[in-house]
Amino acid sequence: MSHHLDSPTARQDPRLDITDLFVFRKERGSVLVGDRSHSAAGEGSPRGLGATGTPTAEDRTGETAGTAGGGRVWAGEADDPFWIEPNVLHAVGGAVQDGTTIDLTGWDPAAAKNAFAGHTVHSIVLELDDLLPAAGQDRRVGVWAPASLATTFPYVPPRP
Repeated sequence: MSHHLDSPTARQDPRLDITDLFVFRKERGSVLVGDRSHSAAGEGSPRGLGATGTPTAEDRTGETAGTAGGGRVWAGEADDPFWIEPNVLHAVGGAVQDGTTIDLTGWDPAAAKNAFAGHTVHSIVLELDDLLPAAGQDRRVGVWAPASLATTFPYVPPRP
């Protein structure tokens, strides 16, 4: 799942920026990273929608806390891990829209720029015990994250 203010409507209302979910294996187990509230949305965007459930760890933002099950959790502001080169993005988008082949004629990989360099996201990182033993014979692990639009809040654009 990924979204970085990539439509005209989303650029008009940064509450529509729902960012990313990443899942990968690590030395100690499996890691889930949920990014939300991209800095491109501005400081005026809502950052907390409230949550229900049972807390598994407690600490200060930016600090790593251990969980009772041996995992770790971290939450805070981090560099955006997403990397996108605008010229390639436009070439791919145009090809998909027009049903044509991607044309990168004249594009120089040495001159590539990261459109998200210098941006941050508010992240929650969970490092869990290895999930594969619980996955069964097919070794599949299902991961989901809710993505909601914070449009129930009255939006006030940040002042320049």
